[in-house]
Amino acid sequence: MRTRTELVTHADGSTTIQSADPNPPGRRLPEATDRPCRQCPWRLGSAPGYLGPHDARTWVEMVHSDVPIACHMTIKTSGSWEGAKQCAGAASYRANAEKRPRDPLVAWGPKRDDVFSRPHEFVRHHDIFKEPHAEKTQD
Repeated sequence: MRTRTELVTHADGSTTIQSADPNPPGRRLPEATDRPCRQCPWRLGSAPGYLGPHDARTWVEMVHSDVPIACHMTIKTSGSWEGAKQCAGAASYRANAEKRPRDPLVAWGPKRDDVFSRPHEFVRHHDIFKEPHAEKTQD
């Protein structure tokens, strides 16, 4: 039996990925957009730090799970898939990273040269406000 996951945001602002019912009645997910939009955070040339409600590490956790990711340009109502489409940039990232979702309704592919392919690249690009890790030196 396949297990679907979803990102849950708690009152304290923390997030966790939890199991969800894999087949709720009438469950349907929209197709992905045709291609990543110009502002898509999964594109290599995207604006650093432009991530919306989550930090880079949370987005990486979501894209490496079976959570469908909505295209920010198609969301009309927060928390609703009504009128939204899945993100083509996230789908291409999954293909580039060879991470096919177990849930066949979650968008995957095609591979694209203009989309990130490794989690550390995405995090390094978008965590512009984080302090760089100090390198350890030997005395």
